[in-house]
Amino acid sequence: MIFIACKKHKIKVAPKYYDLVKSGKKKMILLLGNRKRKQIKIGDDIIFIDTKKRKINKKVIDIKIDKSFKDLLTKIDVKKTGFKTSKEVLEVLNKVFTQRKQEKYNVLAIEISESNQK
Repeated sequence: MIFIACKKHKIKVAPKYYDLVKSGKKKMILLLGNRKRKQIKIGDDIIFIDTKKRKINKKVIDIKIDKSFKDLLTKIDVKKTGFKTSKEVLEVLNKVFTQRKQEKYNVLAIEISESNQK
């Protein structure tokens, strides 16, 4: 028998995004592909923690990488991000992550399971 160890990664989120993840309306998270985030692999667990210290655990089921959020959004189902349009997503992400950082680190779309993991 072969066991493949999955890693657990912690990601801090605002309460509104925590609620979207918990409800299953947010099935994909978009992140800067810095060194820490590039360690996330399919099959790993992500523990989402909000500012109220609530926690929820989800399994990574797919990962996509691109050079910018604008390019990445053409390759994914935007509704899985919890937003309605690409424009809406870009307005939020471009406030947080500069174009220079996106190009330096690349960006990730991490699809998570709908069911909660234990």
